[in-house]
Amino acid sequence: MGKVYFYFSTMNGQKSAHAIMKIFSFRQQNKECLVFKPKSDTRDGAYIKSRALNTKIPATMVGEDEKNKMYDLVRGLKCSYVFIDEVQFFSKEKIEELVRIADELDINIFCYGLLTDFRGVLFEGSKRLIECADSIREIVNSCPLCEKKATRNMRLLGGVPTFEGEVIQIGYEESYKAVCRKCFNQFKKIHGGAA
Repeated sequence: MGKVYFYFSTMNGQKSAHAIMKIFSFRQQNKECLVFKPKSDTRDGAYIKSRALNTKIPATMVGEDEKNKMYDLVRGLKCSYVFIDEVQFFSKEKIEELVRIADELDINIFCYGLLTDFRGVLFEGSKRLIECADSIREIVNSCPLCEKKATRNMRLLGGVPTFEGEVIQIGYEESYKAVCRKCFNQFKKIHGGAA
């Protein structure tokens, strides 16, 4: 039986760099790796991209309406490993498809993504992974304001923290800062209501 691994971190936590290094290592051992991304993540197109490594790896984009696309590709190509970047954007049904790949095709699945959105709420895909992954591993990042462990993704619009709006806004003029819970709640009291 294959296993499902979920690596999570905050924004700028080097998740994609971790995935790229692992893919590179497996490919050096002549292991075939299939790489997928949710179609809803349009920021880097059909690539896993890392600012830390200044490199990118092609990925197959998967839409929510493409039932069993990953399963069929993995079964047809007989790969050794499957990698998913930005997994938080997948629905619970897509996560269950990954679990089927691990269980029925005996393939290890490596998922990388955020745990929570800018409000501190679990993403649907991340929630389902917590419920069914064999291994959940945190890639630790630190808060730039106090150096405690960063656990929240604070959205900034024009440099000002915001705690309202659509959850998925890829490609807009927002930026994010990974912060600890205490700093997040302090900013929320000032800019967005009760913490």
